[in-house]
Amino acid sequence: MNRIASVIKRIKRSLFTHTELPEQWRNIAIKELPLLALDLELTSLEQDAEIVSVGWVACEHQAIQLSSAFHSIISTDANLHQSPTIHGLINEDIIAGADLKEVLEKLFVMANSHIWVFHNALIDSSAIKRACTQLNIEFPDFVYFDTLQMERYLLEKKQHPIVNGALTLKSCRHRYGLEEAPAHNALDDAMATIELALVQLHQFSPKGNEELQQLIRTKALHLS
Repeated sequence: MNRIASVIKRIKRSLFTHTELPEQWRNIAIKELPLLALDLELTSLEQDAEIVSVGWVACEHQAIQLSSAFHSIISTDANLHQSPTIHGLINEDIIAGADLKEVLEKLFVMANSHIWVFHNALIDSSAIKRACTQLNIEFPDFVYFDTLQMERYLLEKKQHPIVNGALTLKSCRHRYGLEEAPAHNALDDAMATIELALVQLHQFSPKGNEELQQLIRTKALHLS
């Protein structure tokens, strides 16, 4: 993408309205949304962190599709930093891992067919962008929903103070009485995120009849 196109894209994101939604999403009800929860495990939280595993799971008509669950360890020669301790991944796992380009290409097929769901989208989307640059592949356009930002909206709406740690995936799930989920595995985190998203969307629209575009005001819905 050239510099001018990149600037135009950033401006469109900052002015995001329902008219900017891709055609297929403009009048769809929340209860009908095809969702894809996605999580990445990274070598660190630094700006140059690399992807060491990818996990995702789809949800159709508010039902999680277990058959869609995907998880892959990624082959990389990057410094693993704390990954062996945090993610349980060791060099032998990484050496036997999949090619990142192939995994991303498999993921990108679903850029137009699903609303992607992240918890703290900035971290994962930034990692995907870096990977696309390194691999010389195009970063796709997609619409995504950030459960962290949605939780911020819901708490502020109820005038609840947002204390340090209140927006972690674990804390958000606990607030709704969801069972504690395994952590530091990309697929487990994707599953935990989609469960949280379904609860949040029910809080926003109990019958699910609100249209997707209504989520724009929560600042949890974005264009990539």
